[in-house]
Amino acid sequence: MPYNIIWLQEAREDMEELYNFYAEKSIRSATRIYNEILEEADILIYHPNVAAIEQLLNGFTKTYRSLVVSKGKYKLVYTMENNTIYIIRVWNCNQNPEKLIVE
Repeated sequence: MPYNIIWLQEAREDMEELYNFYAEKSIRSATRIYNEILEEADILIYHPNVAAIEQLLNGFTKTYRSLVVSKGKYKLVYTMENNTIYIIRVWNCNQNPEKLIVE
């Protein structure tokens, strides 16, 4: 059964920030990267457990997973409930991992 994907506010803001960062250099590149991430997220519709459990977020009330996208530059951090995937962050892998705390 396919899952629904919902992009939470912080994830949408992350995508907007990512797009704006690349758009300063090239609108074309920004659009390509943005669309690639959206397309890569679609794998979760049919394979929601494909991504590893995010070890940095163990111990919270929910289980969080991270799907590595955009050639390893970003992670889509998400949780699942019923048949819905909630993407909570688009995480730049170059950031300090301790900043990833979400709850």
